[in-house]
Amino acid sequence: MVVHRLSRVVSGSPVKEVSPIAMPDASPQLSAFARTLRRHRRQLDLSQEALAAMSGVSAKHIGEIERANKDPSITTALRLLGGLDAPLGEFFTRVDLHLQEE
Repeated sequence: MVVHRLSRVVSGSPVKEVSPIAMPDASPQLSAFARTLRRHRRQLDLSQEALAAMSGVSAKHIGEIERANKDPSITTALRLLGGLDAPLGEFFTRVDLHLQEE
């Protein structure tokens, strides 16, 4: 049986544990991008799965980006914004506003 490295086996079934490795603090820019992405997706009433289908980026990866655990490449960011049908200038103006809030 293959068990995820952050799991342990109890009575033959994997049980998830909290990772002992703390994530480094996200940069303010990544946090602002993540917050803007999540808010825009929710304003459109889209699930992460729906955005994944529209953008070609996995729902798991979208979740990691929205939690600021992953820094998306420019290609991934553009695919997400394309899936949201978000104008780049408008989206990044919102990112800049979130940066100013911090």
